[in-house]
Amino acid sequence: MNEPLLRPAVADDFKYVARNIRKPDAEEIWASSRLKAEDALLYVFGKEPTFAVEYKGKVVCVCGYFDYEETKTRFIWMIGTKDLDKYKLTFVRFFRKVLKDWKPDGWTLSNKVWVQNTTHVQLLRSCGATFGPVYKGFTYFTI
Repeated sequence: MNEPLLRPAVADDFKYVARNIRKPDAEEIWASSRLKAEDALLYVFGKEPTFAVEYKGKVVCVCGYFDYEETKTRFIWMIGTKDLDKYKLTFVRFFRKVLKDWKPDGWTLSNKVWVQNTTHVQLLRSCGATFGPVYKGFTYFTI
């Protein structure tokens, strides 16, 4: 498989990511929710659109979004495995396309990111995100 593949996630994808999660992603989950990664991931699974991204035969991350119609904001999220760091440039290109598809006309993509999760901050910046002030280790971003 030369290109990453975005597909609907199944519960086993979330379990796999929880077992192979990047340390900064696990720390970000803990810092924002005080939940262990597997508990947080299983809580999210199936509640809103959730996806798995496969690359080179492995699930590299799970991601998704939830919409807030009143403000036309789509809150996006992604949790990666250790393999995500191996293919940073590939995933910058890939997520630029995904986020373009995920952004309805007149809507904003947003969420918060833990500033110590530099891979996610760099990925978001490469996808055109702008960032607000840092508060308790997190910053809100918009695209």
